[in-house]
Amino acid sequence: MSAAPTEDKPHEAHSLSGSATISRATESGTDPDNALDTIDDSDMDHLTPYQRKARLITLEMDKMGMGRYQWYIWSLCGLGYFLDLLWAQAFGLIASPLQRELGFSDAQLANVFTAFSSGLTAGAFVWGVLVDIIGNASGSMFSSWLMIARSEMGI
Repeated sequence: MSAAPTEDKPHEAHSLSGSATISRATESGTDPDNALDTIDDSDMDHLTPYQRKARLITLEMDKMGMGRYQWYIWSLCGLGYFLDLLWAQAFGLIASPLQRELGFSDAQLANVFTAFSSGLTAGAFVWGVLVDIIGNASGSMFSSWLMIARSEMGI
């Protein structure tokens, strides 16, 4: 797959970590997927297989770029991360007023925090596997019925 760029094509060189160089010869106005990519792998002999794979993945990710879909997924993951942190922060903010209102001790408050964190962790593990097994629609119905049953029991 090694091809030298011709004189009539512009030549760009991108440097990776280390001394390997990616050369991209493209014609102006053409699709970048048709560009000739070469890797100078003379210094890749000292790299571990993991580092070689990581370098190849990095090359492909750089070639693919950050399109609309990637920005959508990045934003969605960021929103999920934000909501996880917001949920824990909100619980921390209401813990002291909850302790004063219900009148339990600091040791009991520590148990409430432990139960909260354990429940979030167990729910994250169980919900992911449960949805993969029974499907998203059935999992949502199960979650809805569980919430209704909890509210009817007063829990």
